[in-house]
Amino acid sequence: MSIDTLCTSCGDVVKSEQSMIGLTMDCPYCGNAFEVSPRRDSQASKVNNKTSTLINCESCNKSISPEAHACPSCGHPNKKIQKKAKNKEYDNKQRSGCLLLLLGLVVGAFNPTIGGIMVVIGIIIAVINTRVT
Repeated sequence: MSIDTLCTSCGDVVKSEQSMIGLTMDCPYCGNAFEVSPRRDSQASKVNNKTSTLINCESCNKSISPEAHACPSCGHPNKKIQKKAKNKEYDNKQRSGCLLLLLGLVVGAFNPTIGGIMVVIGIIIAVINTRVT
């Protein structure tokens, strides 16, 4: 007999066999592994209707979750997720440069040479990692 269970990563409702309860399975939408447990009615309100917002894989045209890093069927990467990850990487590097700049200003109050070097390096890191849109 099949049961409905929720993926703990993406929140999608996944059909599974009752014999799978307590075992681990891969979500067909996001590809992440989760433990199968019967869905309770209280969990139904947590579902964000993501099953209606599935996107098609660019390679095999199968439906996948927009949060999936790659298609579970063919492994083709999801470019939207990769772009978000790249933007986050730029943001983190830019923050590092700004932090180094501020730290250089503080250190510069005690040792102007080292503080000045840190400020220059911080500016370079922040400028290099600024995204051009």
